[in-house]
Amino acid sequence: MSNNKSRFRLHWGNALALSFVFFGIFIVVLVVGTFRQTVDLIEENYYDAEVMYQGRMEEMSRVEALPELPSLTQQDARLIIFVPGNHVSEGKAVFKRPNNAKLDFEVPLSAGETTVEPLSLIKGSWVVEVSWVTDGLKYFKKFNHYHK
Repeated sequence: MSNNKSRFRLHWGNALALSFVFFGIFIVVLVVGTFRQTVDLIEENYYDAEVMYQGRMEEMSRVEALPELPSLTQQDARLIIFVPGNHVSEGKAVFKRPNNAKLDFEVPLSAGETTVEPLSLIKGSWVVEVSWVTDGLKYFKKFNHYHK
């Protein structure tokens, strides 16, 4: 009786073929994974926002020159937005969720404090854009907020 068991031996040709197969599988998994990934941009009209950015820079520099700065604070689950000044003709806070544009919403603002109730906010990262008009001048402040 002879012991003729067939054994698999990994030669350089077999190793090369296996590496190409595994590389191909890796590329297919990578491509399928990227097509399943959702991409939400902070701005819906990204290029229009870029064109208007110089005006936005002027609005941000006006905010830095104010004697009292706007603020965003969290008390318990509520969010309090403070806008300085006695009279605000137009004001709004736009809440943007970086990972899900469907959760974005807007809150009207007035001079002083505005409270945002916890029903609107889900825990996580938010970009809050506060803009208002006082005496014909536009102001803008952006906050990055993590809601607890």
